Amino acid sequence: MIFSLIALMAPAQATEVYKLDMPGPGEYESWAVDHEYDPEAASGPITITVEGENGTDVQTWPSPATLDSNSDGKFSIVAHHPKSLGTVSYTIAVGDQVTTYRPTRYEQRNSYILPLAGNTIISRGVFNDNGHGWYLSRFAYDFLGLDETYAPMTAPEYTNANLAGFGMPVIAPANGVVVFVEDRLPDQEGEYDAESFRLPDGSQAYHGNTVIIDHGNGEFVSLMHLKQGSILVAVGDVVEQGQKVGALGNSGDSSGPHLHVQLQAGPLPQGFASLPLTFANHGDEILERGDYLTYRPLESEQPQTP
Repeated sequence: MIFSLIALMAPAQATEVYKLDMPGPGEYESWAVDHEYDPEAASGPITITVEGENGTDVQTWPSPATLDSNSDGKFSIVAHHPKSLGTVSYTIAVGDQVTTYRPTRYEQRNSYILPLAGNTIISRGVFNDNGHGWYLSRFAYDFLGLDETYAPMTAPEYTNANLAGFGMPVIAPANGVVVFVEDRLPDQEGEYDAESFRLPDGSQAYHGNTVIIDHGNGEFVSLMHLKQGSILVAVGDVVEQGQKVGALGNSGDSSGPHLHVQLQAGPLPQGFASLPLTFANHGDEILERGDYLTYRPLESEQPQTP
C-alpha cells in the first residue's frame, strides 16, 4: 500500500468520498477523507482499516497528534490502494470514535465539453496527480492556453499579452443558467499582488473574476481567473453549450494566465467542494497533468444563427 497525507485548510462539507484511478497503468485508486473527531474524548491510537472484497489492510498510528498536528479535531488524509483489493469500506477509529466511509465512483449527471475554444495543456490536475490539494478544489483542473503550434508564448518577454492563452475564449461547457458573476478584479501583471483581489468588504476573492453556471441535476461548473472586462453574461442569463461567456485571464490568486475549472454541488466560489469532472470531447475520462488537448469543437460550439 502507498499512503500519503495532505494538510488542508477546512473540514469537508460533502458526506461522500469519491475515488479516482491513479495516473499511470491504473493499478491503484485514490480517495481523500476530511475527518473530524472530538479531541476532548479521544484517547489511544488511530487505526485505519480498509475492507475489500479481496482482503483487508490496517494502518495504526500511536496517537491522534500523529495526524492532527493542530490538535483541533480535524485531519485530512489521501489514501492510495490497489484496485485489486476491491475496497468496500474505509474506517477511521480515533480511540473509541469510529467513522466508516465508503469510497465510490462519482456518476456525472450531465455531459460537458472543455470550456476553452483553443488548444491547451493541463498545468495542474486532480489531487492524486500532484494537483490541487485544498478540499474545495481537489478535483479541479488548471488549463494553460496554447497557440496553433502548441506554444505557450508568442514572444520572449513574460507578460500577459505574450501568453498565448491570455484572452482565449471561455465557453459554456453545457446548457445552463448563470448563477454567479464576478468581474471587478484586475489581472495580475508583473509582481504578484495579493491586494489585487481584495473585495470592498475586506475579503479576498482567490477565485478572481468568475462565472458559475447551474447545469441542472445539482451540478454547477465554476470558471475562474477570467480576464477583467471580458465577461459577457449576467446572473440569470440562459446560456447554450459552446456560447462564449468570457476570456481566459490572470485575475485573483493567480501566478500566470490560466483557466481554473471545477464541477461543484453549489452556486458560490470557495463555498462548495469540487466533484470529479470529465469532458465529452476529450474521452469522458479524468484528464492528467501535462495532457495536451487539441481544440475539438462540437456542433454545439459553432456560432448560433440568430
